[in-house]
Amino acid sequence: MTRVVVFCLRLTALALVLHTGTTSTSYANCNNYLCLNNHQLYESLTGGHTIGKCRIDVQPGPGFCYLYVKAAEKGADNDSGYPKNNVNGRLVGTGCVKAPDLPKNIGVCFFSDPRYGLPSSTVASFCTEKGKDNAVAMIRHAIVHKKCGPCL
Repeated sequence: MTRVVVFCLRLTALALVLHTGTTSTSYANCNNYLCLNNHQLYESLTGGHTIGKCRIDVQPGPGFCYLYVKAAEKGADNDSGYPKNNVNGRLVGTGCVKAPDLPKNIGVCFFSDPRYGLPSSTVASFCTEKGKDNAVAMIRHAIVHKKCGPCL
């Protein structure tokens, strides 16, 4: 347990360095990021930073959503949004995040649609009233399910 705590403290310090815009990650395992708190993980994935190919895009301008979660896999729609849903045998999805507390006031959560194949507990974590927490929950899910691609 002590080693995990020490590792998480080191990882937390590195995440803060990443947020300052220094360099991209050099971890052998995306799971290492799971010990970051929501704020640290959110800050580590915005502003052009990635974990493998996972990221959070902030879209203040045109477009439906303010936040989008992206992962490694591109769907039939050529979008890397996460998670994907199955529409007539084609995997598609933009990764639009429910974010009623952020600009654009997106109060819609798409993930209860059975085509996503997500359990209700996962849907609940993606569909709170806090957009940044929803985005981080989606990223954590992508990391656990190995959807970020390799982390260097």
